[in-house]
Amino acid sequence: MKHTSVLSALLVGASAAVVTTAARPATAITINFQNVFPATAAEQVNDIYVGNFSLNVTQNTASTVLFSFSNNSPASQSTAIRDVAFSVDPSISGLLSNVTPNVGNTGNVNFNTSLPNSPQSNNIPGWDGETFGGRRVTPGNAAAVQSGETLGFQFTANYNNVIAALINRKLQLAIHVISFPNRGSDTFYNADYNPNPQPVPEPITMLGLGVGTVGLGALKRRYGNKKAKVTV
Repeated sequence: MKHTSVLSALLVGASAAVVTTAARPATAITINFQNVFPATAAEQVNDIYVGNFSLNVTQNTASTVLFSFSNNSPASQSTAIRDVAFSVDPSISGLLSNVTPNVGNTGNVNFNTSLPNSPQSNNIPGWDGETFGGRRVTPGNAAAVQSGETLGFQFTANYNNVIAALINRKLQLAIHVISFPNRGSDTFYNADYNPNPQPVPEPITMLGLGVGTVGLGALKRRYGNKKAKVTV
């Protein structure tokens, strides 16, 4: 009876860890950026910095979606996002509406909703012009998205529809970055998003499963020893 109670407790603990991990809501995703190809030699100089920028897409409320552009460059670099652009395929023209810039900004970022002319966008597959977008409100980098800062653009939209559009690339986003170490500029656009990545168990899950495995092994050994004694 005691063995059964211990076993039940171990299994409940392991299951609780798994359930805790699986129960987290999936209402936010992070997307990386990628380089634009083909590109001239001059345009490829800054391609190595593409990993310094990221995009978070969050269900802000039941009817709004927030796009947060982050500059994760080292503080020693002066790179800054000068403008951002959204390209929505005409087949889903109603996907986004009521654009509001500067939602959830960090730092001194300040953007308007003027449509930019994204350099290299003619080489982005499926790009259908700038549907929405914005630029820094003043020249220079003071209002741009500098190292450690974030810019937020909020829209009235259905979160699930937005994610679907990102997956099938009917919604694409681009950023124009300036002030690289070599004083050049470059354009990056959103990389493919995989909604079903290979799951990696978190430490708490592994701990719960590990405890369960060790406990089962110990019970098996104890049961085996008792059986051996009875046989002798």
